[in-house]
Amino acid sequence: MADLSFKESIQAYAMEQGLLFMPRVGKFYNGMPVYEFGTVSICIDSVKGLLYAQRQEGIKRWSAVTLTELMEMDRKGRSC
Repeated sequence: MADLSFKESIQAYAMEQGLLFMPRVGKFYNGMPVYEFGTVSICIDSVKGLLYAQRQEGIKRWSAVTLTELMEMDRKGRSC
């Protein structure tokens, strides 16, 4: 089995967790496509190996997050 790319790894993780992972057509952040990861908008910087999520509290802003933080953001998004 071939090694997964960073994006493929994130996609596989979402599938394992039973979460939606799909592109948001026409949406970009810093030139990178935006994806839905459960209830959270994310973008994947494969060059730097970073995952960015759009935070919802207050003014919407993007910041680098870990998968653990991303899962917590999704959990909070589902409880609203």
